[in-house]
Amino acid sequence: MDAILFGTEYSRNLTHEIYPVLDDKRSCVYGVPSPETTFPVTPKSYAPLEGRPLGVAIIGNFLRTKGADAIINLLEIAHPEHFEFHIFGYIHPDYEAVVRGLNRDNVKFYGRYNAGDISALTVADVALNLSIWPETYCISLSEAWQSGLIPVVTDVGALGDRVEDGVNGFKVPIGRPDVVLERLELLRSSEYMRKDIMQNITPALWVTASDYAEKMRTLYHDIAPLRPLGTAELQVDAGQLHILPHKSWRHQAPPRHIFDPPTQHDLMIELPEPVMDWVGIQGAEYYVDDVCHRVLSRSGLETFQPADEFHIRGWYVLPDCNSSGAIYTALISQDDDTVIFVSCSREARGDVTAFLPNAPLRSGFSGKAALRGKWCEGAFRIGLVNIVNGAASFLLTPIIIEVKGAKVISLRNQIPENEVVLNSFDRVAGRDGVLRGIKLDRLMQRKWYFESAEFLFFIDAFADLLGQEGDATDNLPSAQFFTRGWGFMRRFDRAGDMFLALVSRDGAQVIFFGLQRAPRLDVQNEFNEAPLSVGFQGHIDLEAGYYSDLTGLYDVCLVNTIGTSYGLKAISIELELKENKLVQSRYRSLTPEDEARFEGAIRQRIEKQDGLTW
Repeated sequence: MDAILFGTEYSRNLTHEIYPVLDDKRSCVYGVPSPETTFPVTPKSYAPLEGRPLGVAIIGNFLRTKGADAIINLLEIAHPEHFEFHIFGYIHPDYEAVVRGLNRDNVKFYGRYNAGDISALTVADVALNLSIWPETYCISLSEAWQSGLIPVVTDVGALGDRVEDGVNGFKVPIGRPDVVLERLELLRSSEYMRKDIMQNITPALWVTASDYAEKMRTLYHDIAPLRPLGTAELQVDAGQLHILPHKSWRHQAPPRHIFDPPTQHDLMIELPEPVMDWVGIQGAEYYVDDVCHRVLSRSGLETFQPADEFHIRGWYVLPDCNSSGAIYTALISQDDDTVIFVSCSREARGDVTAFLPNAPLRSGFSGKAALRGKWCEGAFRIGLVNIVNGAASFLLTPIIIEVKGAKVISLRNQIPENEVVLNSFDRVAGRDGVLRGIKLDRLMQRKWYFESAEFLFFIDAFADLLGQEGDATDNLPSAQFFTRGWGFMRRFDRAGDMFLALVSRDGAQVIFFGLQRAPRLDVQNEFNEAPLSVGFQGHIDLEAGYYSDLTGLYDVCLVNTIGTSYGLKAISIELELKENKLVQSRYRSLTPEDEARFEGAIRQRIEKQDGLTW
């Protein structure tokens, strides 16, 4: 391979990090050309709204990965007299009944549109691209710009690369329809801003087919220079001989990936999507209709026949939540610490809404998976995890299955005790991909935004300073200690993740340790606004993880991350460490200057991550 092409710098940097060998190759960021149109596209020119609703176009496939859940929430909270939504493209069946069931006069449907047929987009003023995963380029963003629309996009992948916030569009966090609505209200109320942004939308923001073809022609000739053969009128470019069709081309086997069906990853050992807060444990209305196509009655359990694959179907309704979100079945092993997640499809359940009027239309779910391999064998309790815009709830059912030889061989009911429920919840909540208890040199994200919200906290146990019997603070190696407490940021309705940060006295060294979140009803009794999982605890290992020698005096700070936001709180505790071992922990009175100094060091370390990738 001589060269590799990318749509954006994000794609290039990520691929180079995964495959360092590409650093020795030629990498070109050429973008992706927009489809040619029959007639030239005339971008929409600025015109004052003069009281009419702001037109908002939703372009492309209406899928979960394209931000469908956030869009549905936006349609529900947006004032119908202020905004008119135009949905262009295919709507997935899981969402079509929900979107059309909203019965909003300000929501218009146009169905599928052909690539390049973008003249219809001029009915809108703004375009939404709210993907929840990194796009590689996003042609629909180019089409929106070509039509003169102002894009509002999620700050991830190519969307975050291509849009300059407040200049040629707006960038918003993933899963935050409230922030999207704020930007739409800003564009609706500020004619000056809308006009200014539209003037910044120029052809330099997208790639044309002719420009792309010229770049490709230049690239090919640079890699394989022109070397004519022969002196007759017909000359052959020796450097391009390899692209001439060979007479045997029609007999060659096609690349397998062209015709093979897409690979589906139906089993996961980590939570399939981010969870910013756990809002409920055993607090949902639910019913399991069948497992492995067997109704859960006494006769059904007694006559159960081994099944070749796991299957589950039922419904799940979280009180006071009118959005169905995504649901996953958690298979929690009774033999070891294995937790397997199975993605379920949402289904419309009119029978449920008949007796639960506030239930979402898509309250039903069904899922299936083949349990192959020894790691899938044993007894598993069945749990359900419902995630709605980063807020999750957990429910442990009484159902237990036993898997052996790639088959579900038995099925039984056993009501779980409270201790079993809480233990199962801790295991599921801990499968979020966060590395806990070991040294980290950074937080697992590229962009962070500091929040100065009031940070409330309390430390119940910390090393040998605080604690009570049963806190697991005794008999630990000198390189480990235990901490437990609670903390949250006011004005946020979610707990997020909690980290312990150690800052060297000179501020040059900052190390993070992930902590496990836990429910604390006692805190909710004192603070009504406190999230459910406001508690935290963790065993800190000073030797494991990132290679860094910890020697000297270190101040301690709590770091609370929620989505893309984070807050800090200093703790009046200092640690004396020597060669990654705890010598002594003691209280320390902090002056405002002390707090500002090492909080500044943490902020500098966190916000320095913008240029790094994972």
